[in-house]
Amino acid sequence: MRLRAGDRLGPYEIVGLLGDGAMGEVYRARDARLGRDVAVKVLRPAFINDANRLARLEREGRLLSQASHPHICTLFDILEFDGAPVLVLELVEGETLQQRLLRGPMLLREAMRCASAVAAALEAAHRKGIIHRDLKPSNIKLVDPASVKVLDFGVATLAHGVDEELGAADLTQTLGGTKEGALVGTVAYVSPEQAMGERVDARTDIWAFGCLVYEMLTAKRAFPGVAVADTLGAVMRGEPDWTALPAETPPHLRTLLRRCLEKDRARRLAAISDARLEVDDWLAGRLDYADVTRSWARPRSMFPALRRSRLVVASAFVAGAIVASVAAGLFNRPSAPVRPAAERRPPDSATPAAPQRSAAAEPAVQSQPSSPAAEVAARKGTAAAGAPRGAPDKTVAPMPASVTLPEGMAWARAADGPNTVLALSPDGRRVVFSARLADERALWLRSLAVDDLVRLPGTEDGVSPFWSPDSASIGFFAHGRLKRLDVGAREARPRDRLPEPVSLCEARNQRGGTWGPDNTIVFSPASDGLRRISANGGAAVEFTDQEPGEGDHFRPQFLTGTRHVLYRVTSGNGRNNRYYVTSLDSSERKLIATLDSGNVVYAQGHLLFMQSNTLMAQPFDTRQLTVSGSPRPVAEGVLLSTGSLPVFGVFSVSQTGRLVYLSQGGDRNAPMTVITNWTTAAMVSAFRPIAPSQAR
Repeated sequence: MRLRAGDRLGPYEIVGLLGDGAMGEVYRARDARLGRDVAVKVLRPAFINDANRLARLEREGRLLSQASHPHICTLFDILEFDGAPVLVLELVEGETLQQRLLRGPMLLREAMRCASAVAAALEAAHRKGIIHRDLKPSNIKLVDPASVKVLDFGVATLAHGVDEELGAADLTQTLGGTKEGALVGTVAYVSPEQAMGERVDARTDIWAFGCLVYEMLTAKRAFPGVAVADTLGAVMRGEPDWTALPAETPPHLRTLLRRCLEKDRARRLAAISDARLEVDDWLAGRLDYADVTRSWARPRSMFPALRRSRLVVASAFVAGAIVASVAAGLFNRPSAPVRPAAERRPPDSATPAAPQRSAAAEPAVQSQPSSPAAEVAARKGTAAAGAPRGAPDKTVAPMPASVTLPEGMAWARAADGPNTVLALSPDGRRVVFSARLADERALWLRSLAVDDLVRLPGTEDGVSPFWSPDSASIGFFAHGRLKRLDVGAREARPRDRLPEPVSLCEARNQRGGTWGPDNTIVFSPASDGLRRISANGGAAVEFTDQEPGEGDHFRPQFLTGTRHVLYRVTSGNGRNNRYYVTSLDSSERKLIATLDSGNVVYAQGHLLFMQSNTLMAQPFDTRQLTVSGSPRPVAEGVLLSTGSLPVFGVFSVSQTGRLVYLSQGGDRNAPMTVITNWTTAAMVSAFRPIAPSQAR
């Protein structure tokens, strides 16, 4: 059946052809009832009378209806047109993994995020007894850094026996078509048992998963070949070129790939869930390389035991850290110099031991293999050169690569209303954050130099914290008031010596505050312009005026070392927000940028802002108040706020080069990532720059 723009299939109006494959055609269509675009999949006209292919398309619909998962393309409807089934599917925008790999291999962390999503999708399908059988880069859609979709279950089968209605598929049909080149493209991902015509099971998809991950990291096929016979020969007898893997690929991941690509099914990884758990552990920084490498060498039957034994391993790790700390104190050895995150190896132990506390208040400190920026530096053989003006202090204390909340505690929800979740002190030593424990929200203070976590008194329902320039006091909002709490310089005071907060003024429905020179606090009352008040108290006065028809003024931030304040003028639809800079000494303002990002901050001679889930940095001159050069990515997969536009990224930076952020896709208790020096570890890539704007 050949469809044209304007044709109607029930409530769906065809807009145009999206693409065609060996068996079917996919069109973009408009769902007039729900006001959304969908994808409509039909058979090619040549196969409209082919009973086998008609049955396959119908079966794809049945299987998709069972395999519901965020990383699997959703089936909306099944129609019949001219005696043939028509699938109405979720329209998945974005490029395929195949298109992405044409630009070269992925960064290690980027590849692992994609691998985790694909593994989760396969796990959901396998749980329903569904084997995909045709996993390949062209069947993976990359919607954005946080969203991956597995497509095309057209040749999927059930794990428990052959579908009696359809019979066993021959190799050519399973591999998907007769178009020149298409057969080779799919043969590269078939397992040895598929090539031999044997019955398939979940381990068939695990083989293809291993091929995918290898290709993500190398941009090369694990089993290349010019002709079908060459490729099948490599699958049956050859081995991937393991030397092609990036040098920074951790040992456990190399071993995982080898287990996925075992030709003997009896020795291959048994469950895709085991692969997903190992990948997720690495992404969260919970992996000890030596233990994992040894564990993969154990028999397959020991996987459950391995999972159960992790608590024992963790206990031994903590005990070892305590012994190491005692030994260090006895010998009084000086600490080693701190290197930037891009140069550091994963630490062998946690941060120095802290005074004993109850388990409910003790944060877990974990080591992360590397930052995304470090992966780029490792591939290039050096860290990015040319640190910006205002290089960070090299004497700052060592710190963990990630911090996990205690059991039962969760980060407060990030929403572009009351809550910006966390703030890193200007000296980079401490982070204050909003979290829930036992259904109560409050502010907590976490040191990054010693293992210490303190609930701040009088901060119940506290949100949107911000620091004084000397890192000794915190401003925040609670119960419709702007408040100040003195926590002292350097590390946290004992909790029984912390004072109660001081209430400064009314601030209902706030949208952020900032603390600058002359002890001045500028804040947004969430309506009209910004206001200013002395941190010592007094009357709050107007600071900025709204122009006629202009949106509210949100998210003020002092440009460090100056008397200038950066703030956002919100647009009606949450997009194309205008960012201005004004001064404590003048009512004039200058338009700096127009961005979709809900928050822009200044640090180390750069403006930091979000492009999708990627944190970007672009040079900014505080004297001329102009941007220059091109932005560069600093961190990928940063958590975005929920709710109405504009969304903002959950991150904070210090004036020493440190960066903390929460990751997209994690749960409310996921670790907070810490990067020692984002200025020297920033990733090099080409992104759309902020366009310099004229003064207004």
